[in-house]
Amino acid sequence: PEPVVRYVEQRVRSAGLRVARVPATATVLRVSAPSATLEREAEHLELEKRLRPEARSCASERHWPMREFVLAQRADFAGAGEGGFFTPSERVFLVTALLEAVPVDNASFSAALAAGAVREVPPRHLSSLLRALASVGLLGEVSA
Repeated sequence: PEPVVRYVEQRVRSAGLRVARVPATATVLRVSAPSATLEREAEHLELEKRLRPEARSCASERHWPMREFVLAQRADFAGAGEGGFFTPSERVFLVTALLEAVPVDNASFSAALAAGAVREVPPRHLSSLLRALASVGLLGEVSA
């Protein structure tokens, strides 16, 4: 329903994410995030990334060249600053985590559902937009 799609687009954009409708569909949205947003989330979630060979400072890093991503040390990581720094699965993981943190405004969400003729009523205790969409059967799959 169009009012629900517009509400979701607005909430997702307000969280600093990019959202676009998939061509030839009315309700499928493609959500992405700028590199800086992905990097902040990777640091927050303590995502391990591969180190550049010259950045491996201790014996354990020589055998397991991974370290939790830290923005202040981004130059130590292989591929930092390049378009393919995050793998497709890492991007899905990070964007999903960012989406799960998007809050739902229950009153506005309920109004959008009603305007879109959706009869389901979401539980009031839900705070995440993704959980609210799932609770009324409006969440599809998340993929790269």
